[in-house]
Amino acid sequence: MIELKHVTKTFSSSGSSVHAVKDVSLSIADGEVFGIIGFSGAGKSTLVRCINLLERPESGEVLIDGTDLTKLPEKELREFRKKIGMIFQHFNLMPSRTVYNNIGFALRHSGLSKEEKDKKILSLLELVDLQDKKDAYPSQLSGGQKQRVAIARALANDPRILLCDEATSALDPQTTKSILKLLESVNKKLGITMIIITHQMEVVKDICDKVAVMEHGSVVEEGETIEVFSHPRKPVTKSFIETAGSIGKIYDLIAEDSPITRLAPGQKMYLLTYSTDTTREAIISYVSRTYDVDASVSFGNVEVLKDKPLGKLVVIFSGEEENIEKALKYMQDAGIETEELK
Repeated sequence: MIELKHVTKTFSSSGSSVHAVKDVSLSIADGEVFGIIGFSGAGKSTLVRCINLLERPESGEVLIDGTDLTKLPEKELREFRKKIGMIFQHFNLMPSRTVYNNIGFALRHSGLSKEEKDKKILSLLELVDLQDKKDAYPSQLSGGQKQRVAIARALANDPRILLCDEATSALDPQTTKSILKLLESVNKKLGITMIIITHQMEVVKDICDKVAVMEHGSVVEEGETIEVFSHPRKPVTKSFIETAGSIGKIYDLIAEDSPITRLAPGQKMYLLTYSTDTTREAIISYVSRTYDVDASVSFGNVEVLKDKPLGKLVVIFSGEEENIEKALKYMQDAGIETEELK
């Protein structure tokens, strides 16, 4: 549905240039929830603003349903943009208007009658569960409620695409979860294609079908969320995952020679990465019994990525070296990724 071909965007100031987006190509399917992640300054927000041409790329194509937006006259582009809703980190509500009128503002050029607009606004308020706040002003709302209003406003013109630029960054963890549940519900009920720009791991793992990782303006890795996070190929992806969870701490503990990482003679420490199928199997206990090795779990966690579990465990194996090797071989054959740490 959405295809970016060799999109490049450069900002120039005081004789210097910043290459915010460098030769990015992506394909996003109809109805997909697609995450674009990376650390600050990676070019995520600039890229998403190129999709609706709030930022016009100096080269490349932005195709939606086969139409290249970069070639549309201004009037046609304005009409096409109605298909694309957008929500932001700081809500961008008008403080002098009520919730009802903030949503209604998006319908001012819709051609709907007053009765049709009223019906539309009330149905949107029901969708975002804010029926009782229609006459409230933004200053009377919590951060989560403001974002719900912003989502309703973005959906007012029945867009087929919703761009979410750091939409939960200003919210606390509990409110973030409620907004993600709302976005997931909107995606399922309305079939809207969503592009989620974020630096928050929990956002990606909760709702994104696929993910692209950006660094220095380029997409360095992309694919199914579970695949990218279970088998990260690039250092920036590994770093992103490690900073979001506790597992990355093991490398610091080893470097510091922490007591919990010290090994007795004959012991080996491994990081085991489980994918969807193997998280439900009692493989650790099985290899301990079968190959006569002791397995001590130092620490670890199981994430759930869009209903698919992904586990990472740091395990210290004790026993005959030959038996440990057999146990590791069995786990590798079962689809568990093993990395010797120490």
